[in-house]
Amino acid sequence: MALIPGTLPAGSKYPTDPQTLLDTFAAYMTAPEAKKNRPTVSEYTAVEGATINARADGLDETVYLAHTSTASAATFVFPSSANSVTGQVLRIFSKSAVTTLTVNTNSNTLVGAAVSSLTANQSGAWQKVAAGTWARLY
Repeated sequence: MALIPGTLPAGSKYPTDPQTLLDTFAAYMTAPEAKKNRPTVSEYTAVEGATINARADGLDETVYLAHTSTASAATFVFPSSANSVTGQVLRIFSKSAVTTLTVNTNSNTLVGAAVSSLTANQSGAWQKVAAGTWARLY
């Protein structure tokens, strides 16, 4: 629907008074830009045998495994396709080694190899590139 100068669409949710409408738009245009996808860091100190679930709200996340000695096993679970968004990035970083890291894809497809272990100070990262598809970032 095209707007005709000086008119507003019937039933719109905008103010009907032109000055109020301009004030609303001006307030919107001068408001500080808020970053829509604020990356988060989730820290885990108890890693041995842990199941670590990635966020299920579509935000980028770095999972920081801050354990101080080698962990023999841990599981990293991706969010479901419905609880993630295209463009979202997941990272995992380990301060100490994880001998066996099981990656639960949660019915997603991974393009590129999954990480099966982590050495000290090693990371892995994936980006959702399509519905149900995550690509490994190197």
